[in-house]
This record gives sequence, structure tokens and C-alpha cells, in this order.
Amino acid sequence: RELSDPFLRRCFCHYIPFPSMDEMKTIVGLHYPDFPDPILNASLVTFYRLREQGFEKPPATAELLDWVGAMRTSDTKAPGAGKETRHIGTLLKRSQDLLKFKGVQRSGRL
Repeated sequence: RELSDPFLRRCFCHYIPFPSMDEMKTIVGLHYPDFPDPILNASLVTFYRLREQGFEKPPATAELLDWVGAMRTSDTKAPGAGKETRHIGTLLKRSQDLLKFKGVQRSGRL
């Protein structure tokens, strides 16, 4: 829900840009230092491609960390573009986004 104008007039707002791929790699590395680099790199490419698809709620840092954690515990070798993305429910939370993802995946845009 939107914050009211009177409330916002009393606030100092600061925009924090979304982390770059290199910054995100550092963030994930702090949480999962033993996660293999090739899988992390492929995961980040897939993650940023998903963010570009115009989902209602694009995956953010918390979802990426959950996804990497799920891959780590399930011994996923690599997510890879064009292949079925494992544990997609950790990245996309809204049913409309999951339906849209299936269409994106079928069209080969991922």
C-alpha cells in the first residue's frame, strides 16, 4: 500500500539501486562461500534474465539467496538458460508470475 503524502513530506527518501551482478556475487558469496563459481555465475545470469521479464514481483536478493540455498541442499549441478529452472518457487512467488514464467520458458527467452 502507498504511504500518504503527509507522511512522505516528513520523510527523507533515499533510493538504493539494485545490486549489479558483481555486487550480487559478493553478497551470495558471503552467505554461501563454498558454492561453486560456475554454478553461481550461471545462476546469476538466469536470475537477472528473470528480473528483465516484467514479472509482477521480480525476484530480489532474498529470493536469490533462497534459490542458491535450495540448489546447494539438492545438489543441483547448474540451472542453465533454456533448461528447466529448478526450485522456481523460491524465485517467483505470485501465481501470475509462475504462469508467465512457463510461457517465457516455452518461448526460449530465458
